[in-house]
Amino acid sequence: RRRPSWTDRILHKVNANVYENLTLQAEQLSYNSLDYYTLSDHKPVVAEFIIKVFSNYFERVIEFQPLDTWYIDEENYASYTLSGDVEPTMWDWIGVFKDGFTSLEEYLCYVYAMRGTNNTNTARSRVKTVVFPITAVRTPGQYRLLYFSNNSGSVLGMSEAFRAVNRQGTSTISQLTYSDGFQ
Repeated sequence: RRRPSWTDRILHKVNANVYENLTLQAEQLSYNSLDYYTLSDHKPVVAEFIIKVFSNYFERVIEFQPLDTWYIDEENYASYTLSGDVEPTMWDWIGVFKDGFTSLEEYLCYVYAMRGTNNTNTARSRVKTVVFPITAVRTPGQYRLLYFSNNSGSVLGMSEAFRAVNRQGTSTISQLTYSDGFQ
């Protein structure tokens, strides 16, 4: 019966080309008022959007090699492959997270990616290995690794979930082969 008020609208704006190599967009899927709200003639409204926040440049990724099991209170290793156009910086890091994490602040431990070594003898090798300290994982469970690029301010890769266990749970044969330097 009256002209709509600001409480009847959802305003949004997208600065589409603010970032290099990334076009942002927001697509509104729905817009509804909450008619069951009866304290005012201005009804609250809700909207659903699809918001694009990642680049279409899929080649800018880090792919982790499969991780089977990590051992608690031991050094653990992880290998990853840099895609063709990824140039790591000295501030890029790889963090250990509990599976199901919800924020970058939930890391348990991290190492700088540049401290990784090449798996082959060529200086331009795109496969790197990093060593995590014995304090990286302290409790059994499921974990993931995440590669964060400080240069682009974004996540470039995440491992599949892997298990961390106490070494006592392994067989005698695997303990002997490990102590002989084989894995």
